[in-house]
Amino acid sequence: MLSDNQRGFTLIEVLIAGVILFMVIATTTLVYRSALLSSRKAEQVMAMSGFLPIIIKNVNEELQQQDRGSSTRFHGEGKVLQVSYQWSATLLQAKSAMSVIDSFSGEFIKQPPRYRLWQVELELKSGSGQRQYQYEYLTYPAPP
Repeated sequence: MLSDNQRGFTLIEVLIAGVILFMVIATTTLVYRSALLSSRKAEQVMAMSGFLPIIIKNVNEELQQQDRGSSTRFHGEGKVLQVSYQWSATLLQAKSAMSVIDSFSGEFIKQPPRYRLWQVELELKSGSGQRQYQYEYLTYPAPP
């Protein structure tokens, strides 16, 4: 029994305070860990996205060079610094230029299909991160 001079906390009060303190520390740790993981993931995405314009330019140039015949599918791979990539392109449409009028006969001359629209799928990998992109690209013959 406590006398009026002895003041302090009971065992129940100390246990309740300990449980509350433990819950606050556990919640803070989870929030911090979640923020750290999100930050690392965002850093990886930004690193890969920084190289995206260079990679797309490389893929488009390679597709333009490979598109010489009647193939409807191409693929390739490459690496830019620490980012490696794989791509594949599938032909969506092939169209011709507008018909021209023959000045001697007055008839329309239909042009062969020269413009080709491709669906390009691009997969980037860097470290443990991976991102996928899709876009469309138009190839056309080089001017004479």
